[in-house]
Amino acid sequence: MDDKSRRSIRRRFKGKRREQGILFYVPFFFNYILIPFVVFMTFQKYGLEDETYSNIANFSQYFTPVLTVWWIFLAFIKYIDGEGNEIYYVKNRIKLKEVLLFLGIYVVSTIVPFICYSRMFSGMWLEWLRIVVECIVFAAISYCLLFLIQNIAITMIPVIGYAFGSVFLRGEQPSKLLYYGEQKATVEILKDKYLLLLGISVVCFAIGVLANWKKEKY
Repeated sequence: MDDKSRRSIRRRFKGKRREQGILFYVPFFFNYILIPFVVFMTFQKYGLEDETYSNIANFSQYFTPVLTVWWIFLAFIKYIDGEGNEIYYVKNRIKLKEVLLFLGIYVVSTIVPFICYSRMFSGMWLEWLRIVVECIVFAAISYCLLFLIQNIAITMIPVIGYAFGSVFLRGEQPSKLLYYGEQKATVEILKDKYLLLLGISVVCFAIGVLANWKKEKY
């Protein structure tokens, strides 16, 4: 990537950040303050035991993947629900680049707490890779449904429902299609389950692009 492209990305992202105001920082509150606080309190009680590892893995999966959609939904209000939104489709009709911009920057931001966690436990980078795939899943589902449904509020229902169901309605033999994983992340689990979810995400992105393209032309 050349300097011109990097400057363009920085300029676009700064513009989106200004548009969202203080709401932009909500994911950082969860990933940099709330989850580390829970981890710290668990560490104070149990030290470097399985309980601390489990809380890192579990609470990261509860919040971090779902919050991938936060910036996307805020940015897409004007594209989907805004009055006169047709003006945004005269040029740069396909909005996938914008979704990938938010996704990429968000994923990079999640590295920071895992640098700290990796100093406590080995295997944390496998947990981070699992989180990355889960973030991709939520970005793909959101992009796909935003242009299929074309309503922000209604799109949030299946996205939140998927998150809730993956965590709380798993049953004794949970489907591989549910993003949340109770077991420690291993190479085998990443290959067996999360490669499948990654493939499904690619399909969702492709459907999203088609639905995005078929949105009314002006």
